[in-house]
Amino acid sequence: AQGFQPIPAVPSADAVPAATPAKPTPRRVARPAATRETSINAEDRRPTLTPDTLPSTALASERYLEIVRAGGWPALPKGTSLKDGSKGAVVVTLKRRLAITGDFEGEMAGDVFNGAVGAAVKRFQFRHGLRQTGIVAGRTLDEMNVTAQTRFRQLASSAPRLAGSTFAVG
Repeated sequence: AQGFQPIPAVPSADAVPAATPAKPTPRRVARPAATRETSINAEDRRPTLTPDTLPSTALASERYLEIVRAGGWPALPKGTSLKDGSKGAVVVTLKRRLAITGDFEGEMAGDVFNGAVGAAVKRFQFRHGLRQTGIVAGRTLDEMNVTAQTRFRQLASSAPRLAGSTFAVG
């Protein structure tokens, strides 16, 4: 039997060295560049919790549910940039947006971004942990355009977590 070659024996699993798994290549996660308006205090970024945090969150949740039931608030167009002296229909929309959440209590008539509107924007920025520039753009615009429904869900889900937390407050 010319050309006949015996089949070599298959080594047992014990005899075959285990393959070392390839190390996964670390994936770089793209992080947004830090902007000037995202930090109130660069030295201390710890959240502030007080004994009033839980009841305040629960009350805010109820208030935002009322806002949702009333139809929410208007969104500002993407790419909007507003500051003192800006004019137009988008300023009217901004005033309505800020009035719904109680940040703006000034005169609704007129389409000029004035000191009262700037102060309302700063109140909004403070409540959302943003640097208080009084300018609507970037992160401030993004936060303003989060829907009332989403804000309600965030607050409604935060209250039970706060109730069950063991964080030291005060």
